[in-house]
Amino acid sequence: MQVGTTRALKSEIETLEGERDKAKHGAITAKRELDGLEQLRVESSVKLGAVNAKVDEKRAQAAEIDRRIAEKMAELDRLNGEIGEKIELRNEVGDDLQRESARLESLRQGTRAAERDVEELRPIAAEVRRYEGAGRAERGTILDSIAARCAGAARAARAAIEELGDRIWALMRPRKAKTEQRSLDDVMREATEAARASEALSRGHVAPTNSRPRGQAR
Repeated sequence: MQVGTTRALKSEIETLEGERDKAKHGAITAKRELDGLEQLRVESSVKLGAVNAKVDEKRAQAAEIDRRIAEKMAELDRLNGEIGEKIELRNEVGDDLQRESARLESLRQGTRAAERDVEELRPIAAEVRRYEGAGRAERGTILDSIAARCAGAARAARAAIEELGDRIWALMRPRKAKTEQRSLDDVMREATEAARASEALSRGHVAPTNSRPRGQAR
């Protein structure tokens, strides 16, 4: 009985020792696997840190790019504002140049009109001098000639003023405000009325003088 029991115990011990060896081997294997996983975790953590660093770097670069874009947009807005001011200034200069050109043309027209008036008045002055030296019989005819020439000069002056007004109005109309438009109309109306008054004045003063010598001649 004791021999059998001893053998059984030895067999159990051997079995337990085998299981122990297997357990040790499994523990070693598990430890190796755990070490491998830990190594992978460390490597993954390092890689993740590197990736996070790159992400932060890209975010910083994106923020810098956004800042530069904002600066360029502000610069673009400033340049657009300057361009708009330059365009307005150019338009104002163009308007001023157009007005000055119209004034210059008006002066030229006035000079030419004055020259024409002088040429037209010279025959009238000659008629006046002839009247002063003429006899009573001739004075009536001379006065009729003077009156006709004065009336013609007044009509020519009125026509020249109207023509000049039309030219100035054609030049200034596209850009003139309504207040300036009314002012120009008033000026042209006054000029026309002045021409008409000049014509009426020439008729009113010369015609009675013309009738007086005729009465005396009779």
